[in-house]
Parts: sequence; structure tokens; C-alpha cells
Amino acid sequence: MDHFFIRVYPIYPRLILLFTDPLPSRRPEQRQIYLEDLCFQAQLAAEKALKAVYRSKDIRFGYTHDLAELMDLLDEHDVAIPEPVDAAVILTRYAVQTRYPGVYPPLTEEDWNEAINLATQVTQWASSLMG
Repeated sequence: MDHFFIRVYPIYPRLILLFTDPLPSRRPEQRQIYLEDLCFQAQLAAEKALKAVYRSKDIRFGYTHDLAELMDLLDEHDVAIPEPVDAAVILTRYAVQTRYPGVYPPLTEEDWNEAINLATQVTQWASSLMG
């Protein structure tokens, strides 16, 4: 496994989540950032965390944003996906669809908080697998 993925992939999802932290000082309206963008960052954190698990176990994976596809392949390699992590498959909708204005209704703070919580579940689980 190459040096970049050993050192960077495990921390990359946590770095992404820093940008989606729901602290009052970072509220989207104060930063002039759309919730759709923050939810995308949460999806990206979950995606990168899953891919870090692949890299740590030396499993080849396709380049996809589909979290269900990534989890299914991990399951095929006998990596058990706990329910709180499996629930994060809904984040896939933030990878592409909701990033285009007018296609879907605007996201809410509830969507944003759920996205952060799900992505956090995935990143913590992934970190626990990698030690």
C-alpha cells in the first residue's frame, strides 16, 4: 500500500468533518455556505472513511460515490457493517443530486445535522478498524 493512503486517508474524513461542524460559530448562515454544500462534505467524509478501510485492508475498490456500493463490497470481503454505519447510505444523495439548485427542495438544518451524525458514525467506525 502506498505511503499517501497509509498516512492521509485515515485523517482525511476527520478533516472534512471540521468544515461541517455544527458549532454556533460555524452556522451556515454566518458563513454564507449552503447546507447542500455542507451535506456534500459529510457524504465525502463518509466516502473517504470507507475507502480508507479498503486501503487499510488492501482491498481494491471502484471509484464511486455510492456508499451502498462501497459497503456491499466491504461486506463481500467479510467486513461487517454495523447498523449505524449502514444507515449512512442515505448520504449518497448528497454526492450529486442535491448539489444542483432547483432539482430538489432546499435542505434543512435537520438534514445537515443528520448528515453530520451519520458521517461521524462512519468515520469513527472506520478509525476503529484501522487502529
